[in-house]
Amino acid sequence: MKRYIQDKRLCLLLLIVLLSCTAYAATDILTSDTYVYDRESINIEGTTYKMLIDSQNEGEDIAFKAGEKYVWVNEDNCKIFNFSRVCVSDTTNISTTGNKWRARVKIYSSMPNITYTLSINDDTLVEGQEATLTAVVTNAGTNKATNLTFWLDFPDSITLTETERLILEDNHAYYMADFDKGESMTFILSFRPSYGSNNTITPGISYYDIKDRKKTINPTPVTYTVSRFCDYNVTLTKNQMGIDDIANFTVQVFNYNYSNISLEKFHIYVPETLAVDDYSKVTQRTSRDYYFTGYVGWNLTRKFSIYFTAKRPGELPINLSFDCRRNNEDIVVTKKESIVVDVIEKDLIMDSNFKESISGESSSEKHFEVNLFNPYSRQYVTVTSVNITLGNKTAYYPITNIMPPGVKKNIINTTIVMPKIKEDKIVPMGLIIRYKDDFDNYHLIDVNYSINVYTFNLELSQNIDKKTIYSGD
Repeated sequence: MKRYIQDKRLCLLLLIVLLSCTAYAATDILTSDTYVYDRESINIEGTTYKMLIDSQNEGEDIAFKAGEKYVWVNEDNCKIFNFSRVCVSDTTNISTTGNKWRARVKIYSSMPNITYTLSINDDTLVEGQEATLTAVVTNAGTNKATNLTFWLDFPDSITLTETERLILEDNHAYYMADFDKGESMTFILSFRPSYGSNNTITPGISYYDIKDRKKTINPTPVTYTVSRFCDYNVTLTKNQMGIDDIANFTVQVFNYNYSNISLEKFHIYVPETLAVDDYSKVTQRTSRDYYFTGYVGWNLTRKFSIYFTAKRPGELPINLSFDCRRNNEDIVVTKKESIVVDVIEKDLIMDSNFKESISGESSSEKHFEVNLFNPYSRQYVTVTSVNITLGNKTAYYPITNIMPPGVKKNIINTTIVMPKIKEDKIVPMGLIIRYKDDFDNYHLIDVNYSINVYTFNLELSQNIDKKTIYSGD
């Protein structure tokens, strides 16, 4: 009997200890396994939830109420809510006496905490140029969230190309996976934008809780702008030219578009001092505006050659701009280039092959002919006078019979008064040609000759010692 009392006391003591432990554990729901609650409400992660019976499923489901929000514990006894999972471990222990609801529950902190970032490799894209969108998804929650779906919706103008870990379907890209705590996934999606501006990529994340209740995160969409649809490169055949040289620069036009583009108004803005010849279908609109029209098909590259003639010395930048047209809308390339041309003024060539025979010892007025040869056919000069020095005498001779300006060869006809020759000797002779260009600037060309003077024969030799050109009167 005494042993029985002792055993009974021991059992009672153990029961008291057990009840104390249970009461203590009830205050720490998140770290517990299975506990019995006999109260009107429970506290989950600092929020108090009232325990109510669903009027349509009385005795089967339990709902926890926090304000106006409900969380249902359904037939599988588990439900995810507010980053916690509530499970009824034994529905037979639910008490419906009065307002006290008694349930044996487990609390898990198992909801994911999902965040992600989106970045695009270039906010301003060229139509048809491949772009890359990178999405980094991170789960900062605990345990595992099943059936994670990450998706990206694109405008109709987007053509999807290559992807990494993403499934493509029309203009919708998505990925489904189980997502563990602390895991980060990177999605890389390549696409080609087409015509349009301020296009928006709409991202989103969906995941399912224990009872397949879909939860969605939709952050701010990513917006990009298509800046241009065509591009071009320009190369110049030479960057140093003589006056009246013909230069050729090739324009290589690239079409990044996936539809046809009509090339309109390829502008060449040139200085007033630069002449542009009309070659290769270049049309002059104004004194400084030249353009051509063309057509570029889908994904093609075309080359256009444009010629011009330099007229003045110095650095002459040529500004280029480019317009194209698609769907009756003007598309202007913002890119501009300047080609710097160093124009070098070159000599005129004096033909040295002129001679005149003079006989007699006395002074006489004789005729001679000088060929002024201009190899640059588009350089127009007007010869105004010739100064001839013979011996120690200099005479000014106006030009009376020259060919019109622009002719390749000017024949200069004039006469000189020869000095009286007493003996055979060599007399230096200087020939200075003064001419005026199209801009009313005067230039002098100085050619030094030597002549053999004989008593009965005068010959102007073919020896040219020096040719110099400079500006001034």
